[in-house]
Amino acid sequence: MHRIKVDRKEERDFWNIFPKGGCNNCLANLKEEMKVLVVDDQAGIRCLMEEFLKSQFEFVLTAQSGRETLKILEREPVDLILLDVNMPGIDGLTTLGLLRERGYDCPVVLMTGLGEDQVFEQKIKELKVSGVLTKPFDFYELTQTIACSLSLAKEE
Repeated sequence: MHRIKVDRKEERDFWNIFPKGGCNNCLANLKEEMKVLVVDDQAGIRCLMEEFLKSQFEFVLTAQSGRETLKILEREPVDLILLDVNMPGIDGLTTLGLLRERGYDCPVVLMTGLGEDQVFEQKIKELKVSGVLTKPFDFYELTQTIACSLSLAKEE
């Protein structure tokens, strides 16, 4: 299990998702022309992340539900999805399962305010999750996780 310092105060485990040595140099891998989709049922989080990510990426899309995510991705593919786990209706893990069944294999970073357990850990491995952000997270942690996810996707 690899650890990465994510908020300069504590370390969190990400179940072998990140390469050895962390991703301190991964920021160079961010590509401005990439398209990112932020999915969260909380409007404040969606708007804040959209504004921040617009400084890193040319295209930032948002969705407030799993159903809306599926509709957006039918029309327009993206390079990275930031997906909230706990949403009303179709939750994040179910949404991701449906995307994987449809052959959609872009990197996905899960955002969760819930404590992780063995079932969650097993599920994210099965669904090929690129990273996990535990709410509340800061922009440094967000940027590092995105950079690592894109870097790992590029290597595959």
